Amino acid sequence: PNDTAVAADLFQVTREETAAFPGDWEPLRGKSVKIISVQKIQESEKNSGAQAKLEFAKSLLDKNYLDLAAKSQELSGVVLIFDSVDGGMIAATLSTVRQWRAGTLSDAALWHECYFDPPETFSVSSPSGGH
Repeated sequence: PNDTAVAADLFQVTREETAAFPGDWEPLRGKSVKIISVQKIQESEKNSGAQAKLEFAKSLLDKNYLDLAAKSQELSGVVLIFDSVDGGMIAATLSTVRQWRAGTLSDAALWHECYFDPPETFSVSSPSGGH
């Protein structure tokens, strides 16, 4: 099975709301964002590391893009909150998601444009340490 299908079995969306951006990242500071809370379906799940989180995040960005675009007057971006022991937050501006959806940003470039808190939760490094 592909990574996205696997990730979809690991996480579930528990809540969606519109609120002020909860962090201090310049592009979204003080702006309205869509906040999507995500939980692991099994807290003990071992395969829900950084790569799985990013795969699931991509599927959520993809799925929520049209909704965000339709509300672009009020929403400046999207925040995914992984509500677990090893959780964290990923934030992306609407323009970043738009470019990624249009194919002008690769997946790797997408993550460079996002905000991660804490960064180490989402660091996708190969076991050898090299890229």
